[in-house]
Formats: sequence, C-alpha cells, structure tokens
Amino acid sequence: MAHIVNLDQNAINSLLQAHNNFRSGRGLPALKWNSQIANQAAGWVGNSMKYENMMAQPNPHGQTQGVGQNIAWNFQSIPFPSSDSQLPYSGLVKLWNDETVPMQPGTYNHVSQVLWGSTTDVGCSVGVGPNPKTPSNTAYNYNVILVCDYFPQETCSQCLPRGKENATTKVEPKHRKSGCIILVGRWNSENIPTTPGTYNQATQVLWGSTTEVRCAVVVGPNPKPVSNSIYNNDLILVCDYYPPGNIVGKQWNTVSSQPYYG
Repeated sequence: MAHIVNLDQNAINSLLQAHNNFRSGRGLPALKWNSQIANQAAGWVGNSMKYENMMAQPNPHGQTQGVGQNIAWNFQSIPFPSSDSQLPYSGLVKLWNDETVPMQPGTYNHVSQVLWGSTTDVGCSVGVGPNPKTPSNTAYNYNVILVCDYFPQETCSQCLPRGKENATTKVEPKHRKSGCIILVGRWNSENIPTTPGTYNQATQVLWGSTTEVRCAVVVGPNPKPVSNSIYNNDLILVCDYYPPGNIVGKQWNTVSSQPYYG
C-alpha cells in the first residue's frame, strides 16, 4: 500500500549524511535537520502520490514558499522492500550529487541547491508504493519519491571562476561568509588534472609544497553599468599562495593515493 514513510532517526541520518558528506568535500558547512520543513515536504509528497509515477502535474514541484526544493524518484517493476529501513535514501540524494555543478551565472540544478552556501536547514519526506495509475510500462509499477526542502533557498546566481590566480566572483551576494565558503568550494569541486603540465584552481589549492595562503574579499555594486541586472552586485575572493603552485614542468606525485603537486 502506498504510504508516506515515517522517517526514523537512521533514515534521517542517512539523508543528512548524503548531503553533508558531499558538502564537506567542498568546504561547505553541514546542514541540520528541520522537522517543520520536513512536514512541509511531506505535504507535497502526499499530493504527488495522487499522480501517475508520483509526479504531480502540471509541475512536479510545489509548496515551496520560502524554501528551495529537490525531488528524486525511483521506479521498478517489483515492490520496494517491505521494511522502510531498507529504502534507498542515500541513493536518491546521490542522483542529485552526481549531476554536473553549473559553472555559468544564472544556471541551476539539483546539486546547486545541495551545495548552496547560505542554506543551513533541510527537511525531507519519502513516499513509496504502487504506481497510483496503471502504467503502460511495467518498469514503473512501483514508485518511491523523495522531496527535500531547503532553507534559506538558493537566491542568487552561480559562481564564475576567473583568472589564473584563484579569483572567483559571486553576483548578487546575500551572505558574505557563506558566499566565501561556496567560492572556495567552487575551486575544490573542479576536476583534478592528471596530465603533467595541466593545471586549474583546484591544483593550486592542493599544491603539495604550498604552506601559506592569504585571502581578501571585496563586495559591493558593480563599478560599471551592466546590461544584465544579475551583475548589479559583486563579491570577489582572491587567494594568494606561497610557495606558489601550478608551476610548469612540475608533476603530481604518483606514489600518493591522491594527486600531489609540488
């Protein structure tokens, strides 16, 4: 029988860890569970479970006043485990975490909400059971839906890497501290080059012989008129490193289990 799952502490921990392990790897603070937000998410799960494949129409998202929202589904031809403790909680969050992080201002997806620097709270709800409508494809016979709501929601454009030094701008800044955290997280989320002679901002962060870092932040209105209003306000973070990294001809140490530069 289709039902909204009564999430126990183990399920909550699984959902939180799937978020926070991913955020931690990018230098972002952990989210905390918010029961009030979780109850709001449960309301949308209940509504979605009336529709085919548990996808509400005409828009699968809803009840998002004041929060951001991610939704994930899983489908299969046979019933999900009868024990709610065996449902794929972390696997559903992983569907978002596996997305490519958007690099252009004004572009978003599920993972951008998971990594949003100023977000502090998350609350989730899960529904599971047979498809409310008889599907034409038996692969959709049984559905599970995960709805997670986030506060504060993502409210500004994405970070855009700039320059050979580690300099990044974030437009329309709302919170300087959390903005800086997600800017550094942007460097950390870059793919690490494994070909000698190729470098990026992440390689400077990881450069083995670097021992010191100094950073500065400037925030304020754009000094030049802009045609696109999303650039009206800017935040720039510049970090200098000593001894410097990204030196041509240097290779990462293949003995290390992780790329090591210097």
